[in-house]
Amino acid sequence: MTVAPAPPSRLPRVLVVGPIYGGSLETARSTARASEALGAETRLLDFDAFGAGWHSLSALPMATAHKTKLRVEYAKVLGEAVVASALDFRPDLVIALAQAPLNASVCDRLRTAGSKVAFWFVENHRVLPYWKQVAKDYDAFFAIQDEPFLAMVREAGAPKAIYLPTAADPDRHVPVELTEAERRRFGADLSFAGAPYLNRQRMLLGLIDLAPKIWGDGWAGTEVAKLAPERGARFDLFEMIRIFAGTRINLNIHSANHVAGLDPDADYVNPRTFELAACEVVYPTPTWADMGAIGWLVDGAAICNQVPLCRASYGPYGRAMVRICKEESFHQRQGFEILLELMQGTEAQREMAQDAVNRWYWPSLMMFGPPDDQSPNSAQSMAWNIKRFSNDELRQRFVGMLVPQAEVLGVTLPDPNLAWNEERQAYDISEIDWTEFNEVLAGRGPANAERLRRRREAHEEGAWVREAAHEYARKQAERAKAVA
Repeated sequence: MTVAPAPPSRLPRVLVVGPIYGGSLETARSTARASEALGAETRLLDFDAFGAGWHSLSALPMATAHKTKLRVEYAKVLGEAVVASALDFRPDLVIALAQAPLNASVCDRLRTAGSKVAFWFVENHRVLPYWKQVAKDYDAFFAIQDEPFLAMVREAGAPKAIYLPTAADPDRHVPVELTEAERRRFGADLSFAGAPYLNRQRMLLGLIDLAPKIWGDGWAGTEVAKLAPERGARFDLFEMIRIFAGTRINLNIHSANHVAGLDPDADYVNPRTFELAACEVVYPTPTWADMGAIGWLVDGAAICNQVPLCRASYGPYGRAMVRICKEESFHQRQGFEILLELMQGTEAQREMAQDAVNRWYWPSLMMFGPPDDQSPNSAQSMAWNIKRFSNDELRQRFVGMLVPQAEVLGVTLPDPNLAWNEERQAYDISEIDWTEFNEVLAGRGPANAERLRRRREAHEEGAWVREAAHEYARKQAERAKAVA
């Protein structure tokens, strides 16, 4: 006779400890919501309000060593709050985000109280090496990098190292339509949202002629302070989504206090990747041929735009571009080969390849930016030799490269007015319809309505799962109450 196991005396309890500051503040909140959705009794310790105090310590007139000591003591006080909350809540699991106020002593006391303690996540393990000291303090160390980093974490003393990449919160990271007032506030060609790490300051200083908007606190005392439109005020998720929606190009630069520029060896998916994808507009890719067209045309346009930047006046940017162009070259060649194979295949495959080229040709030309007479920053960028050729010059050069390649492929570039101009020694092309370009930037791209429809359908069709989870949680709570 099989005896059924006794029901648990209560639901599992999870304590999520947020950071004192930094980009993982909202990640902690989404983690807590995910824990609740999985049926766990969840408590969030949100230290957002204490971030201002942390940064204020840095502004005090005293030696750096004294400031560091004060910040350590400040974190210890907040660590006591974590222990006190755990003793009250009695969680089975404590999940600490990066920059949460947990040290070895706090982790030991949490374990003594009966909790497992987990860490999630370090963004770049090469430029933020603190993980080597803290890995051994946790029962499980979750990382957004896979091997070989997980082996390095285990070597540093972590009992368990587990790959757990970031994603998006489907209830909060959603496309939005901006009001006119929001467009005036958040609208920008280029923006960055985050803390003022040294490498970020240096990168943005090199892009100052592009007038980027910088969002986040702590920028007041930096050389780019004037680019912070609201005096470096903190922003919440509501505002962050609108920063994404109102900006043509959203920069996301990794965190480091001692690295001058980009890390060429990053081995993780950027934590903002899926958030941006969930909030922004994407183009549809209905067939495999689109992969070829994107590689040949879109990555080809990127190479044409970026190769001159390898010799830009801002050294870190130029050096990073060298490696970026090598990678883009592989994508461009791969795309060309995909289309070549298709064009040597069946009639249906040839039609599919031509259809994809028709779809991506004009967007690839738009990638060089608006016409020179409508580009507000090109002249200054070229005067400083950051940008070496104008938008129209690069676009013309790109078309000149495409024509002979299209002949080799056997595809037709979808421009009825494409013709060689002997006098100019360049190709004449049709006037570009910038309506599509502006619609995409405004959040009304070709895939937006379809993605919103599918998201609504997924939410509605998943209602039974949420209802079942809630009912299960209700029954478990009743059983726990009956046992008590």
